[in-house]
Amino acid sequence: MAGAANAESVRARKTLENSDWKSHMNEEKEDMRGLSRDLENKTSLRQLERCSYVA
Repeated sequence: MAGAANAESVRARKTLENSDWKSHMNEEKEDMRGLSRDLENKTSLRQLERCSYVA
């Protein structure tokens, strides 16, 4: 009986660790999307500035 309870405890811990890892990875993805948007915005601003200098 103790072995089954221990196995269930291990399974529960692994599920929680997996859930935490997935949550962490989703946060990382959001951070990367934010950085990508920031870079696109900065690139667009630079292009706009170049156009305004030429005009």
